[in-house]
Amino acid sequence: MKPKIKIEIAVKSNRKLVEELLSEKYEISSKGFDLLIIDEAMLKLRMEEIKKLKSGIFVPILLLARGKVEDELWELVDEVVRTPIEKKEFLKRIEALLRARVQAVELKKHSEMLELELATLFDSIGNPVLILSPQFEILYANRKAKEILEIIGVKEFLGEKCHKIFHGTEEPIEVCPLLSMLRSGKIETREMEIPALGGSFVVTTTPIFENGELKKIIHIAVDVTPLREAEKELKSLFSEVSRLNELLRVIYNVNRQMVKRKYFGEVISDLVRELSKLGESHLTSDRSLKCVNKAIEGKEIVRDCFEDCKLYSEHKDKQVIAYPLEIGAEVGVLLFIAKRLRESEFELIKTLLEDVKFVKEKLELEGERIKLLEQLKKNIDEIAYLVDGIRNPLAVILSNAELFADEQLKQKIYEQVLKIDEIISRLDVVWIESEKMKKNLDQSAKEGSEI
Repeated sequence: MKPKIKIEIAVKSNRKLVEELLSEKYEISSKGFDLLIIDEAMLKLRMEEIKKLKSGIFVPILLLARGKVEDELWELVDEVVRTPIEKKEFLKRIEALLRARVQAVELKKHSEMLELELATLFDSIGNPVLILSPQFEILYANRKAKEILEIIGVKEFLGEKCHKIFHGTEEPIEVCPLLSMLRSGKIETREMEIPALGGSFVVTTTPIFENGELKKIIHIAVDVTPLREAEKELKSLFSEVSRLNELLRVIYNVNRQMVKRKYFGEVISDLVRELSKLGESHLTSDRSLKCVNKAIEGKEIVRDCFEDCKLYSEHKDKQVIAYPLEIGAEVGVLLFIAKRLRESEFELIKTLLEDVKFVKEKLELEGERIKLLEQLKKNIDEIAYLVDGIRNPLAVILSNAELFADEQLKQKIYEQVLKIDEIISRLDVVWIESEKMKKNLDQSAKEGSEI
C-alpha cells in the first residue's frame, strides 16, 4: 500500500507541481495521511488543526518556505524545505520523513500490543492494580480492582483521584506511598488501612519514566487483612495460654502448700496470697457488697457484679468471684477480682476452691481424730491407774484376813478377792489392747504428717 500524502499549498500551480511529482510513487489524500506538506500561508491558517494533529500519533509535517521561518512555526513542523530545491533532494527529504512515520506507526502498534499484554497480565493478578498519573488520577484498573470498586459502589473512576475514592479525602493521606515515591523517585511500599475496602493492605507504588519524566505510577495493593487477623488471634491465644499457665502455677502452689498445713487459716492465707498474683484477692464479711451478701446467704459461689452495688463502676468490666467460707465460728467471703475470665479459667478456679473446701473438711476430721486420740490416751492412763488402785487394797485385805479372820470368813474373802482379781485381769487385757491401738494411731498420725 502506497504511503498517503496530504498537500496544503495556497498557490494552486505550486500545489499541482508537487502533486505531479509525488503522485507516481505516493497516494495523494486528505484523510488518513502519513505526511503533510504545507506552505507558510496555509500553516498560519491551520495552526489549531496542526496542534491537534501533533497531539496524536506522529504525523510528520514538511514546511515549504522561501525565507526565514518564524520561531512559532518551527514548533509546529518537523522539517523545513526552502524553495527552490532539487527534485532529488526533495524526494530524499520526503522518504526520510515517511520512514519516521512508519517507525512511529510500528512503535504505536508495538506500544498498543504491550499495553494489551500488560493489561492481560494485570488482569490475571489476583490483587487490585491501578495505573495512576503523577496527579493521583486513576488511568487504569485491572479486573480485581474493578470488582472491588463495583462492590463499594464506584462505577465511574477513570480520571478520579485515588485518595478521594479509597480514603474519602480531598488530599492524599500522610502514609500514602505515592507521596513518598514522588519525593524519592523510587519504588515505595507501605502498609496502610483502606477504609473503603475495610482492611489492611500492603501498597507498592512503582514509577514509570519516559525520557526522564515521570509519566505513570503502577499501584499494587495486597490484602493482608487475614494475616493481621491471624496475628491478632495468635497474640490473643498466646495471651490466653500465658494467663492459663499463670493460673495453673497458682493452683499448683496452693495445692502444694495445702498438704503441709495443719490449720485451715494457713490454707486461706496461702490461697489469698497466690490469687493476688492474678488480681485483687482478700477475705471480707462486708455485707454491704451485694455479691458478698448473696454468697453468704446462698452459701454458694457468686460471679456477678450488680448494678446497684457501690463498686459497680469500678468492677463492671472485671470478673468478680465471691466464695463463702467458714473459718471457725466466723462466716466470711473470699473475694477475687481480676480481668474477665474465660469459662475454662473460671472452672479451674472453681475446682481450686472446691479443693480448699475438701481440705477444710479433712482438717476438721483430723482435729476430731486428734481429740479422740488424746481422750483415748487419758482413758488408757486412767485404766492403768484404776488397776493399780484396786490391786493394792486387795493385797491389804488378804493380809488382814490371814491375821484376823476365822477360816469361814477367810474363805469368803478369798472367793471375793479371786472374783475381783479376775475382773482386774480382764482390765489388763483391755489396757494392753488399748496400748496397741494407741501405738497404731500414733504411727498413723506420724505417717500422715509426713505426706
